Amino acid sequence: MRYILLLLIIALILKDAAPLGDRFILRGFSQILCLVSALMWLVTRPGYEFLTRYTLIFMFLIILILSSIINGLDIYVLFQIFSLISIFLFSIAYFESQNPKKLQLFFQSTVLIYSVVLLASIVIIKTNPSMAYTIEYWSGHKRYSGMFGEPGSMGTVSGLVFGLSLFAVKNKILKSIFILLAVTCLILTLSRTFWVSTVFALFATFIFYVVKKHRVVIFTSSVLVVLVTLFLTIEYKMNDDQIENYTRIESIKNLSGRTILWQSALKPFFNSPIVGYGFTVGADGFKESKGYFKSKGDGFSDRATLHNGYVQSLLDSGVLGTIFYVSIILFATFKLYAYDRMRKYKTSFFVLNYYMVANMGESLIYSASSFESIFYWMVATHVLGLRKNRKNVLN
Repeated sequence: MRYILLLLIIALILKDAAPLGDRFILRGFSQILCLVSALMWLVTRPGYEFLTRYTLIFMFLIILILSSIINGLDIYVLFQIFSLISIFLFSIAYFESQNPKKLQLFFQSTVLIYSVVLLASIVIIKTNPSMAYTIEYWSGHKRYSGMFGEPGSMGTVSGLVFGLSLFAVKNKILKSIFILLAVTCLILTLSRTFWVSTVFALFATFIFYVVKKHRVVIFTSSVLVVLVTLFLTIEYKMNDDQIENYTRIESIKNLSGRTILWQSALKPFFNSPIVGYGFTVGADGFKESKGYFKSKGDGFSDRATLHNGYVQSLLDSGVLGTIFYVSIILFATFKLYAYDRMRKYKTSFFVLNYYMVANMGESLIYSASSFESIFYWMVATHVLGLRKNRKNVLN
């Protein structure tokens, strides 16, 4: 099963980062293997009472299937649900033994492969700048996207690699290299969403997982000193126009158009408030309500997201689905803190908090179409599967 995990990580990251033009082959092949291995594991189990720990996940999947049935059993939506089911079942099968080495392999393989992609993303700034940057069609800003093609994905991965490097990588040299790559790319993305979510998750992890309070004070003071120094340095070296362009001040008022988009989502939501429009195609609701996406034409809904995972969930699966969606996110975070008596799951705690906050500015906790989303679902599944009265071990 570990080999299938490695195949999943490599295949999905390759699909996301390499310009192969493939959306389904690598993903489909790896996730079918995940599903088959998970089912084989399930049929060999002596009992199934352990599945009750994953009730929230199964209820969420049931609502997604119900939504799909009500909305006409769209093939694309069914494929997305099938894909997500395969990830959930594989995660249960992989993590149920609660073997610490399995979690280590998951985190360290992810950070290693993503760091290679970040390094390649920095290299192409010089070798292929047209590939390294994209132009936002609504603002005209030049945004760093690296190998991923989207600034949002670049920001997600950069912040994630920072946390994984800090808490999961033991080798000090590799840790330093990976953190340097992550911070460099995170700054270049100009993405406030991931700056904020990274800092929030970092502070939350140190506050709840660092026993000695004086370390929190020292860490907080150090971060503030560094931030003030960077601010003063940037302000000194840049003129007003450069500072405005770098911080994208003019986009703060409407969060780069996000507030307009979220307001526009109200009408399609009320048109189908109970079960939404179907998993991953919530933007279809705009076609009927003449909303934000109307001018984009048909064929966009398989790619368009609402830049907020919670709003996205409301349109995808309605109130019913969102109740379980939010419950998974909140319960996983609180359960980890409550169950981790040994305070050894720092990495998992960082990941849960990072995604919970970043999901407000991007639809990150979403489908199984990209590894950055799959990564969260797998960590959350692992946490939901934690058992009481079991010593938590180093992750």
